[in-house]
Amino acid sequence: MKPLRDYQVEDVDAIFEEFKEAKSTLYVAATGLGKTRVMTEVAHRMLPGRTLLLAHRTELITQAREAFQERGMGCDIEQAELSAGVSLFTASPVVIASVQTLLSGEEDTKRMRRFDPKHFSLLLYDECHHGVSVGNK
Repeated sequence: MKPLRDYQVEDVDAIFEEFKEAKSTLYVAATGLGKTRVMTEVAHRMLPGRTLLLAHRTELITQAREAFQERGMGCDIEQAELSAGVSLFTASPVVIASVQTLLSGEEDTKRMRRFDPKHFSLLLYDECHHGVSVGNK
């Protein structure tokens, strides 16, 4: 794995500085600057805590899985016919999930109910601007 670029290290450090004051933060960077690499480094620094990454497209899920695996972190995918482990003893440190999959099903049987939010230390949302547009029909 190639080391992070200097500006990416600075960005990761800034994210953790933000966490000292707030429970959440928004990271924005132009196309091609390595947002996925920054996300994987943040998740790696949060170990042994578990990470849930939400994405809305298969391409983003695949790209993220490759980046986490390159970083040496196991990943489970919750999308379509793929199911992530829920047991803390056998589950991967990262779950990458399709937003659409987590929200599928009847209200009391949605797939997101398989996961206990307390089992995750970090929630990442790739391309979070889609989260706003999904709810506004």
